[in-house]
Amino acid sequence: MIQASVLYTDVVGFSKLDPDDQARVLGLLNALTKEIQIFRDLESRELAFLRDSGDGFALIFRTGPGPAFRATRDLAHRSMSRGIRLRYGLHTGDLDPSIRDHHDLVKGNGDAIIVATRVMDFGDDGHILMSEPFVDGLRADLAQLDDYILPLGVAQDKHGFPIQVYNYFDGSIGNLSRPRKLGGRPTTRQTHIATPMKVAIAYKRNSENDEHVMAVLREGLEAAGHQVFIDLNVLAGMPWANEIRRKIWEADILIVLLSARSVGSEMVEEEVLEASRAQEQQKTHPRCIPVRIDFREPLPAPFATILEGLQQANWTGPHDDQPLVEEVLHAIAAPGPKLVDLELEPVGGAMPLDSKFYIERETDASFIRAVERREALVLIKGPRQVGKTSLLSRALQRARDDGERVVLTDFQALNEGDFADITSFYKGLCALMLRRMGQRVPSSEFWAGSGNPNADFEDFVAAYAVPERGYLIWGLDEVDRLFGQPYASQVFALFRAWYNVRATDPSQPYARIVMPIAYATEAHLFITDLNQSPFNVGTRLKLEDFTPEQVSELNERYGRVLESPSKVMLLFDLVAGQPFLIRRALHELAEREVSLTEFVAHADRDEGPFGDHLRRILMGLARSPALADTCRQVLRRTPCTDIDAFLRLRSAGVLRGDSTSEAQFRCRLYQTFLDRHLR
Repeated sequence: MIQASVLYTDVVGFSKLDPDDQARVLGLLNALTKEIQIFRDLESRELAFLRDSGDGFALIFRTGPGPAFRATRDLAHRSMSRGIRLRYGLHTGDLDPSIRDHHDLVKGNGDAIIVATRVMDFGDDGHILMSEPFVDGLRADLAQLDDYILPLGVAQDKHGFPIQVYNYFDGSIGNLSRPRKLGGRPTTRQTHIATPMKVAIAYKRNSENDEHVMAVLREGLEAAGHQVFIDLNVLAGMPWANEIRRKIWEADILIVLLSARSVGSEMVEEEVLEASRAQEQQKTHPRCIPVRIDFREPLPAPFATILEGLQQANWTGPHDDQPLVEEVLHAIAAPGPKLVDLELEPVGGAMPLDSKFYIERETDASFIRAVERREALVLIKGPRQVGKTSLLSRALQRARDDGERVVLTDFQALNEGDFADITSFYKGLCALMLRRMGQRVPSSEFWAGSGNPNADFEDFVAAYAVPERGYLIWGLDEVDRLFGQPYASQVFALFRAWYNVRATDPSQPYARIVMPIAYATEAHLFITDLNQSPFNVGTRLKLEDFTPEQVSELNERYGRVLESPSKVMLLFDLVAGQPFLIRRALHELAEREVSLTEFVAHADRDEGPFGDHLRRILMGLARSPALADTCRQVLRRTPCTDIDAFLRLRSAGVLRGDSTSEAQFRCRLYQTFLDRHLR
């Protein structure tokens, strides 16, 4: 016996299909298995194999649960895009690999497959159900998934075998409704469901009605997919008071059961006060929902101070059980009151220096320190829309504050005629620099016309740009426009020569030039002589996308429009940490006050919230068959054959990866949009 993790899946409603449709679906399903990269990689090393089941299959991994989970996510996304209705069961347990079929292929048997089949059998269309051993192993590697894994309790299969079942739902795959075999109502995958939230219930123990209502709400909320905390959940030996306080601060919602006995309870009073303190500091959570339990008297302090003015639900007897659950679920799904008065900013382009939505990353401090040290070359590289211009402008402002002469040259401000030849380029550069310095000098004065463009430009910089004392901080943005020009190497060789002057002749004016340069394209593709390149010397930094923690911080600045950590991760799963997309999403959610579920459902549509951005990418691909073909290769999970196209797409922020064999889309939004348009 060995330990194995099994993904068992079958086609929902397979027996009701006619034979032709059954064959078509099985053919599609068989093709999908060949697209699951993690399975293919492990299969080639004999660490994974497939077992056919007629109306589905089992993927068996001789590993922990991580690969099986990733394969499930991959398959769920692909099956949904192809219109195949599947349900999934996952379990980690014993497997006997010695059992083989008539083709001498591993068939396997044992607890791993049997329990995975039984877990799957509890599910309806789209359900991704997991056993407790599978979840325990998964959490060891992926603790951040806790918000998406919902306990459904112990269920008995048709043989009376008890299984602790968990449901996975992340807003894009899975089915949040409780399975029908476990007492849930029928639903469809298209049903719009509220994102699961963390709910705490404050109530008076040992009070019959209070405990009855608590139990009714707990069952109803958990059936809807919410995570419910009551102080009975605190395990023996935990620091009891600290654990309750932590849960209240983490909760999205605090339901307060108000009865004649609970309003006299010091414990309930303290929980309400703690929620008030947490909301005051965190601005938006936890949100309180009061429920009166056959209690009509005025609320005493501090309940009145904190809870009066909030919409309250009422329970007068068992006949109110179901209506109360539905009312509370509706209240949870409704957006809470806006506690932060937001003044939104336009999204796109450089962010204002005083923007409250600017998020500092580790690279910011390194880049600004290098400029403050007056290093000759400070390079910041990153894909399109990662925030290079905003960072560059902040470093330059620091230099202005220090009294230095600062000039910012955005190569996008040069017109096509300025790039006609090297002389036109330098003249355009000189004119632009003079305008930025507030000077108006005719070209006949600043351009010597000696026949040596590099020497003429050097003379201009020495005479007009470098101050008599101090430094010239010359910021260069979008220098990618110069890459590919036949004279680019001459220009960059001059920049490299100025860098070398720092060591060889520091008395020269060029030794007092500091050049922070922002760019996206791989410079070595255009500068073959490394000794003439400014891109392999100086301080070289890379600006990365946002981390989940930085997205959470930005969400707070937008008034916490994503009310829970699970919602933050749902957005991160869609657009990764792409700064522009994150800001656009939070801006839309704050301005239009739409639900995240609705937002995600339309995100990859041409007319959706990212429509202009996505159509621009598609138009760029339409102009270049090589780029479009490379995207198709990534969609098919095959290695990119055109390294130049891969690097261009990576610089444009469409792809990411350290090599062509590791190429993948920068975020799931791009993948789903381009999959629909290119395939």
